[in-house]
Amino acid sequence: MATLINLTSIFSPGLKPVLLVLLLVAAATAPEAGADQFEDALASLAKAKTKGKISAIKAIAGTGDERATDTLNAFLTGNLYFRKSDTKVLIARKSSAVYVLTDPLTNKKIGEYID
Repeated sequence: MATLINLTSIFSPGLKPVLLVLLLVAAATAPEAGADQFEDALASLAKAKTKGKISAIKAIAGTGDERATDTLNAFLTGNLYFRKSDTKVLIARKSSAVYVLTDPLTNKKIGEYID
């Protein structure tokens, strides 16, 4: 069974409102980027250290990509994870006794995870 790592676990709860403000500012002031920037920033989340994760989140917010909204909401609600085996970033939402895994690139269900 693959191990999932929560991407928001490195941030203290008090830091999340600050991140939300940064995301809103980045989204409002950044020029629209392409889909490649969204995909690159998303992929870097699993590999980056804390400062790199903050930069990746800002980059996602600034892409203007329609997939960024779901990804950022998942991040802020603690539902953004990465799979340890291949560092794939996933949205994991609890449903009964399992987590439903969604690919943020396609917004399609890709499986389930039992904790």
